[in-house]
Amino acid sequence: MSATPLNNPNAIENTTVKSLRMKKTKDTSNKFKKNYFVTGKDGHRITLSIKNVSIPFGCEEFHGRNIVNMEIHPKHDNIHHNIKATLTTFEEQLKDPENFYSKEVTEDMKGKGYYPNIRKSENGYIIRTVLFGSPEIYTNIGKFKTVLTKNDIAKTTADVDLEIGTFWIADSQYGFLWYVKKIEVTDIC
Repeated sequence: MSATPLNNPNAIENTTVKSLRMKKTKDTSNKFKKNYFVTGKDGHRITLSIKNVSIPFGCEEFHGRNIVNMEIHPKHDNIHHNIKATLTTFEEQLKDPENFYSKEVTEDMKGKGYYPNIRKSENGYIIRTVLFGSPEIYTNIGKFKTVLTKNDIAKTTADVDLEIGTFWIADSQYGFLWYVKKIEVTDIC
């Protein structure tokens, strides 16, 4: 389906919400009431690799975070269609607190609505991601790897590696963040 190996137990394709493990973080300096560090049963992060995503706007700052909206095109690309189906199914599971392993998280979610990470766009679907830490951003020119910055990715096509970062709960909503681990720019639009 994606560049993520199907035999990878930490791939989103092989994950259910019930299998997620959440550990409350100590960071209280943001607007969220609670943040949870998310892993699979084995303690590793849940991953997603996608080829040929469009990055129409580049990196945008929003509430102190570097946001990158990545667009997939399920009508024109079967792999993107499968990724959209996987993410939609996963997000449907997130809407029901009974799907969560952690009773603490289930209690914290009561009365709140899910804030989706994938949304319909004019040309396909946008997946909202966050540049966190120091993700690898580069392009290959011939046999040479050229390092890029977050300012170089607007209006490009790229292969990306993502991982589920944190699960957040605010006053009226909850959701999770996709962290960008790698952006390999393959084309400039």
